[in-house]
Amino acid sequence: MAAELPHKGQLFQAMLSAANAQVRSLCMKAEAVALGSGITVSRVVNGYMGAVFVPFLDHQKYLQNREDLLEYCRSRRMPVVLGANMYFAHDPSWEQVRFNYFNRDRNIVRGIEVLTDFSRIASQQHEKHRS
Repeated sequence: MAAELPHKGQLFQAMLSAANAQVRSLCMKAEAVALGSGITVSRVVNGYMGAVFVPFLDHQKYLQNREDLLEYCRSRRMPVVLGANMYFAHDPSWEQVRFNYFNRDRNIVRGIEVLTDFSRIASQQHEKHRS
């Protein structure tokens, strides 16, 4: 059935339009949840993939920061898939978390909430250590 859909002109265009509207709406919700948190929500890259940039305040401890982020996500039951066989350039001042916006609203919003909470807690801890 999916293979035949592109041959059904208007139905196919309607499906693409609905999917695009869903992704745009969800991206706007993600941006709204992230406001004022320190994290940055990127624009959608290829129609449904986007990213969230989580800042790290102690740039000297990238591996520990990343481990703390992953542990925080695990403790909040937020699934994270690591690209174990892929190597990406990284910046010690932030971590990029990719999102597939062609997903349920509650999954994306909850993921953004977890990352904003992590960012706020990390910022508070950083301020305590500085004072």
